[in-house]
Amino acid sequence: MASLAAASPTDTQLAGRTDEPSREIVERAAVALALHVDTAIRKLSLHEPPLALGGAMMRVTLKKALLEKITSPIGPVTVVSDPVQGAIATARRLLNAA
Repeated sequence: MASLAAASPTDTQLAGRTDEPSREIVERAAVALALHVDTAIRKLSLHEPPLALGGAMMRVTLKKALLEKITSPIGPVTVVSDPVQGAIATARRLLNAA
């Protein structure tokens, strides 16, 4: 997770502008986070779960890189500025799907 911590909003902005060192940081962060997502989905035996992404780090570049690296089937993806709102959005989707 150190890779994700090393990425900053400036890195994600620069990566979107073809700054190679920033792009590499964002790519490593996406790989690390995708591994966590895939592991949680596998260990919890989830079938296409919805995914809520929270925080300022989920700008277009990091979100796109992350979604490209997740290997498990996922359901709808929501980006929220507040992680609590992300949890609420996910819970609502799960409740409505039941």
